[in-house]
Amino acid sequence: MTKQKVIIIGSGLGGIASGILLAKKGFEVKIFEKNNNFGGRINIFKEKGHTFDMGPSWLLMKDIFEDFYKLINEDINKELKLLKLNPAFKIYFDDKTNITINSELEKNKLIFEDLEKNSFEKIKNYIETQEEIYKIIKNKFIFDEINIKNIINFKLFKTFLKFNPFLNAHKSLKNIIKNEKLLKTLEFDFLFLGTDPKKAPAVYGIINYFLFKQGVFYPEGGIYKIIESMIRIGKKLNIEFYNNSPVSEIIIKNYKAIGVKLKNGEIIEGNYIISNADLFHTETKLIKEIKYQTYNENYWKKIKIAPSGFIIYLGLNQKIQEFEHHNFYFSKDWDLNFKQIFNYNDLPNDPSFYVCMPSKTDSTISPQNKDQLFILIPISVGNYLNQKNKNEFKEKIYKTIENKMIGKNLTKMIEFEKIYSIDDFKKDYNALEGTALGIIHDLKQTLFRPKNQSRKVKNLYYVGGYVNPGIGMPMVLASAQIVYKKILNIKRKGPLTSI
Repeated sequence: MTKQKVIIIGSGLGGIASGILLAKKGFEVKIFEKNNNFGGRINIFKEKGHTFDMGPSWLLMKDIFEDFYKLINEDINKELKLLKLNPAFKIYFDDKTNITINSELEKNKLIFEDLEKNSFEKIKNYIETQEEIYKIIKNKFIFDEINIKNIINFKLFKTFLKFNPFLNAHKSLKNIIKNEKLLKTLEFDFLFLGTDPKKAPAVYGIINYFLFKQGVFYPEGGIYKIIESMIRIGKKLNIEFYNNSPVSEIIIKNYKAIGVKLKNGEIIEGNYIISNADLFHTETKLIKEIKYQTYNENYWKKIKIAPSGFIIYLGLNQKIQEFEHHNFYFSKDWDLNFKQIFNYNDLPNDPSFYVCMPSKTDSTISPQNKDQLFILIPISVGNYLNQKNKNEFKEKIYKTIENKMIGKNLTKMIEFEKIYSIDDFKKDYNALEGTALGIIHDLKQTLFRPKNQSRKVKNLYYVGGYVNPGIGMPMVLASAQIVYKKILNIKRKGPLTSI
């Protein structure tokens, strides 16, 4: 019997995971990647003895990763050495004060109480409610496309009685605590979803459960070790990986996807096509005829996309004791900062930002007695950055780090520097307007997120952060399961328990 052929466009985590699931079921799988490195936004480069993760730097929702490896009959502990970070992260404020958050919620009691009396029990109850919500939605919603029908759930409704899920995240938290520093500490994580906490549904407070109770993890050797692990597993299943092989067109005949055309002109035929590429690029560039486009140019004019990022990779000639693995700087005017992040063509005047120093945890990624920094500043999408803008903005960030965080000259420590921003996201990932994440998670775009299957073209599927269930590494692993269930016509709701 001839094997069914699956062609996957793009080798991000969702694309590779989809391929693994289908290959284990007996499909013949080929993955085509436009770049030299596999992994999509989970990318890597090496310079001056440092190994830099270029994209995601947080591993949250460890249970989703564990479940995936168990599903494919692999031992995650043999594939990855996952370290639980403690402290989980450190926050620096504009007034030069800072707090260090322990990975065990109870150990943060004195910190929270010092900022606001009687706040700890309120925060603890809030996080325990988020845990209840997560356990429900994990089994009922994450692994299936969201629609109005499947969100009606008695257990979820009962839990929602404890707080109003239709409030935005900011209002929901402000009903619990008043201290501005505590609010910022519990709100910053909504940027993981590319969303302003004043626009994000309160239900996304579940991220605080992962941060403050489940824990923050890191795979020794860097986040890219996840991709290397998945590629090893894929090759054991005879998946064929092709890098430097951009797809120029999805071939469609009579409303059915039958193959792809590579940029070099080669035609590859397949029974099923899965795109892990940028959804805008897939729908408007790879699908040539408008009649086959589910999400055409008009759709993208109305959609809200997540911010881009101004990223600085630094190799340092010494160690920095002041930083933890994960660090944040919160600016004074929080509201203005968010407004500027979500305005088109606008750099923030006084930016909040994130500094990752993985060499604090991992001695394998930097030379001895040296550190590396990954500095991420959320910025607006658009077409407004030139070299002068970049240099001035970079210097502003360095000065903030020196004056508000470490109290010493950062520039004298730098032996390597690389800036990555809007134009790079466009070039490397065909990212719409240079977005770093895709489509934001407000209430409307959560309930009516693009689906994992084309409405116009048979046998064409989508996986990744643009589609259900959404942004983030754990979510794209779930997205792979949704695609798998659609191709196999599996109607059962919830996560897969076997292949």
